[in-house]
Amino acid sequence: MLDAGPTVLPEPTDTVRPMRGRCSSGRVAALVGRGLPDPRYRSRGDLLVQVHIEVPKKLGADHKQLLRQLADIEKVHVTPERKSFFKQLKEYFHTG
Repeated sequence: MLDAGPTVLPEPTDTVRPMRGRCSSGRVAALVGRGLPDPRYRSRGDLLVQVHIEVPKKLGADHKQLLRQLADIEKVHVTPERKSFFKQLKEYFHTG
């Protein structure tokens, strides 16, 4: 879950609305009265927006350090960085 304080949702009217609370990938937010017009009632329906959060697979050292600092602030446990299989193999043969 991400704290979605600064997260904003674009609307078809080019206005932006902040999302409240925590946000996780797959969450559906309803923007009341911002959807398509309903011809039976002469009103607008709700616009449903599904949130997709993408996490980059490759991070630079600076980005990793910033994410670990954020984890410390949020008091979230982060697993330590693991060595790849080939690095472990290289260390095994060079030290043994």
